[in-house]
Amino acid sequence: MSLIHEAVVMLAAGIQIRAPAADDLTSTITLERTQNTFVLHTAGNPQRFEQAVHAVISFRRLVGPAGLSNAIGDVRYQAMFPQGSSLGWSPIPVHGSR
Repeated sequence: MSLIHEAVVMLAAGIQIRAPAADDLTSTITLERTQNTFVLHTAGNPQRFEQAVHAVISFRRLVGPAGLSNAIGDVRYQAMFPQGSSLGWSPIPVHGSR
């Protein structure tokens, strides 16, 4: 599975991804799904996309390929610790668990 496809699957599941901007490491770029759109939050105005693939490609353009990989890796790492971790990350709800 490509990283773009994996990010699309995460967004469809309601998981937010975030990474530092490639050109300004102090600025964080966030991508999330809202009701009917995908919103890319940057330092400027948020951009809205109807298709997740377009949103992820724009996200990758802003954070770089390594930033996309790290954003997905962060979500994977959080999923390994559904009860939280010593890093202070909040747990990601696991489907089927109560």
